[in-house]
Amino acid sequence: MSNAASANDAGAVTVEFALVFLLMLATTLGAFDAGAMLLQWLSAETATQMASRQAAIGALVAPGLSAISQNPKTSAFGDSCAGNADCQFATVTCTSAGCSAYGYSAPAFAQIVAAAQVILPAATAANLQVTYSASGLGIVGQPGGPPPLITVSLRNLTYTSLVLNALGFGAANLAMPPFATTAIGEHQ
Repeated sequence: MSNAASANDAGAVTVEFALVFLLMLATTLGAFDAGAMLLQWLSAETATQMASRQAAIGALVAPGLSAISQNPKTSAFGDSCAGNADCQFATVTCTSAGCSAYGYSAPAFAQIVAAAQVILPAATAANLQVTYSASGLGIVGQPGGPPPLITVSLRNLTYTSLVLNALGFGAANLAMPPFATTAIGEHQ
């Protein structure tokens, strides 16, 4: 075998190695980025659960809800709230800007945001929404009103690709879906 053939073989091996190495590097970096995205996704889901729990046990963001059923018009104190008009109310949505009805407690909203930020520090008040709806549970005249269904959602979150940014492709932001968790209020 001549030296020219040996040099050609060495060059071919070097080119093959470079191609396989680049493919393996891209696969490894892609797997790393996918893992980081999954971690942020799971963190957002867990943050929503923590915020929902805080909303269920903490003060109401719409404090006027606690007065529902305190002055019954069609039933007596102690009657079940199931299907009872005295315990019903229109769905109330609360954001950092306020609630659609029944007042607004900024400190209560801030506590819910803080609970989400324990798990997902990137969550902001602008990402959070708290929705109260009638559950049909409880009794007329119950202190603190009937327990509402409380849905906490985190919206408008994005994942910024670490690998694409490191390679100089600019801010590669991927929109994440909204995350929502519902709990029954435990307010007294």
